[in-house]
Amino acid sequence: MFGNITRGRKAYGGLLYDHGPGRRDEHVDPRIIAGSVPGTWQQVARQIDHHTGQKPHLTEPIWRVSLSLPDEDGVLAGARFAAIAEE
Repeated sequence: MFGNITRGRKAYGGLLYDHGPGRRDEHVDPRIIAGSVPGTWQQVARQIDHHTGQKPHLTEPIWRVSLSLPDEDGVLAGARFAAIAEE
């Protein structure tokens, strides 16, 4: 499993990228599988950005981890990925 950690100012930009085609059309079936904010990705982004906007002294309040598997590992169910994310 490969992890990619990024930081940023706005959740909306990160989630917009995740739910778009990606750089090489690699985003297939994007979905949020874990987290504490309910809703569509747009609703989640707005709620997070509203909350972090209340703390202007934070320059990069968004911390994201993208996980991906090598092709030979197959596909993990959403529940398994959620357990990994929670861990």
